[in-house]
Amino acid sequence: NANVAVIGIGTIGLLSLRLIKTFNPRLLVAVTHPDSPKIDYAKRSGADYVVSFNEALEIMRSETPEGIGFDYVVEATGSPKGIDLAVELVRPRGVIAAKSTHGAPVSFNYTMLVVKEAKIVGSRCGPFEKAIKLLRTKQVKVSDLVTSTYGLDEGVEAFIKSFDRKEVKVHITP
Repeated sequence: NANVAVIGIGTIGLLSLRLIKTFNPRLLVAVTHPDSPKIDYAKRSGADYVVSFNEALEIMRSETPEGIGFDYVVEATGSPKGIDLAVELVRPRGVIAAKSTHGAPVSFNYTMLVVKEAKIVGSRCGPFEKAIKLLRTKQVKVSDLVTSTYGLDEGVEAFIKSFDRKEVKVHITP
């Protein structure tokens, strides 16, 4: 019965919410910008709350045991600032799954991480067999995350469309 926060609701964040929901967490919170066009996707992906970065700390204090933090925090913002919020939200001896890559050095509150005795675990891809089984058995559904489909000859348009904040996943078919 874990308390989990997912920071960032792009494709990786939404997929993380859907996967985590299969484990029946006690509390599942999605953290995003208040003007995100993907808030409804986060709700449909199983989030109990979809909150802003500022509201996340309030939810942590009011909804987690003793108000001390989430057992697990998934950092999927794509922003160097995401790890700092993850360190704030994780409980003592909790785990942060780092999903974002930034291409630049990242600074964060190292002292808070040490004091909390929390772990940061890098997480990229795999195991594919388990993921494919979850998709095949429809335990995790993803078809609604494809928001636009283009033919192969429309690749340039698809690429441009993928930068639209309203898009979750742009699919190119042969």
